[in-house]
Amino acid sequence: MPSRVLRPVVAAWSDLTARTVGTPSSAPPVQRPAVRWTAGFQHNGNNPEVIDQLGRSYASRAVAPGGVGFVQDGRPVPQQVFSSNKNMTGRPVAQSLVLTNPGRSPLELNVSIAVSDPRGQAATTKTVTVPPGGAVRLPVAEAKDRGFIAFNATLEPATVAARAGLVHVDVVAHAPGSRETAAAASQAPLMPTEGQRGYRVPVARLAEDKQFMKELRFVMRAAGVTPDPFTQSDAQVTTWAREQAALGARGQPTAFDPAVNRGILGRVNGLVGTATGEVVGEPLVVSAAGASSLVRIRPNAPPPALLGSRPGAASRDVGAYGKRITTSVPLRNDSGAPVRVAVRLATPPEGEDGAQLAGHQSYDGKVVLSATGARVSSLRHRVRLGQPGGGASYSRSEQVAVVTVPPNSTVMLRVGLDTHANSQFPLDLVATRL
Repeated sequence: MPSRVLRPVVAAWSDLTARTVGTPSSAPPVQRPAVRWTAGFQHNGNNPEVIDQLGRSYASRAVAPGGVGFVQDGRPVPQQVFSSNKNMTGRPVAQSLVLTNPGRSPLELNVSIAVSDPRGQAATTKTVTVPPGGAVRLPVAEAKDRGFIAFNATLEPATVAARAGLVHVDVVAHAPGSRETAAAASQAPLMPTEGQRGYRVPVARLAEDKQFMKELRFVMRAAGVTPDPFTQSDAQVTTWAREQAALGARGQPTAFDPAVNRGILGRVNGLVGTATGEVVGEPLVVSAAGASSLVRIRPNAPPPALLGSRPGAASRDVGAYGKRITTSVPLRNDSGAPVRVAVRLATPPEGEDGAQLAGHQSYDGKVVLSATGARVSSLRHRVRLGQPGGGASYSRSEQVAVVTVPPNSTVMLRVGLDTHANSQFPLDLVATRL
């Protein structure tokens, strides 16, 4: 394992709030605890977000040439793979996960793959054995032109011997039905990042969606292009995009590279120091009149460690895409009678802590809720939230459960949420006595 693969160090934040027990006439104070990132490795392949060729969209060799292991600071850890790409090749595309064993002993792994887009595809779990110096190819999904393939995969050693092993990870886009061997797929052409090629959406296809042109204008504005890109014609914007693409083709710096254009963060293609985070809110005394608490979940404050990144991609991870964030709030009932607590998720006011603008989605995904020792009812397993406006109609707040806390007891409310292409934090977790 390369020496640069270290456990992320998370700095403490000074704006942690005190207890959040409100009254019926006042909103609870906003708690802003930092995310504590836990151990593990994540292969984050969100760049290029738009693919226009076949080949590898992610390759761990680019950032960890010796392979990635399953031990971090002396402790066993899993590896996770996150990939989200829009197919703009002009034809159907299939995607596979390719695992290569650079070691001299067989590598037996438990591999779970969950596809979030296209929806409706069942999750799979299987045990695979990767021979020494060999590779295996696991099919993921297929997408039509302009379709997405977004998935998470978890890799865990199936044996003690495998825990000491290393693995190379590749995400490969290929023709549907391809019979290419796993070894050949692991050597397919490596796609340039968006910063390297000088565009996100292929220039010839910008006119297909007004949102493509709008996003391009934001990149131009961040690069300081004058006159204001939002006053320029589509033809002028397209000409600029062609110029950037030409620079990228010659291997020269482009405005799509975060290292060049400081106004954009860019998308990640690299190895991240974790895929899970924990947020802990202050205890809520639910037996108090009007008890209520609000914990704001902010995965980008602070972000997890980015252990290696490809040129032309983001230089930090910001906690987005493929992370499971679990928020815990102790619910304490000091009374002799059960107390019912409504648990809901809400979108913060626009602009607060980086909240999405009007008309933008803030969360669309799973809700994994537990409260051991309490009775949980009216449980919802998925919600969709956002900021109303801009022609879009979103719900700002949704109740996800009712938790009944027994007398003279404390239960731990835990709510797990996922960050991915359709889940842009921050988000508020609100608990209120009924």
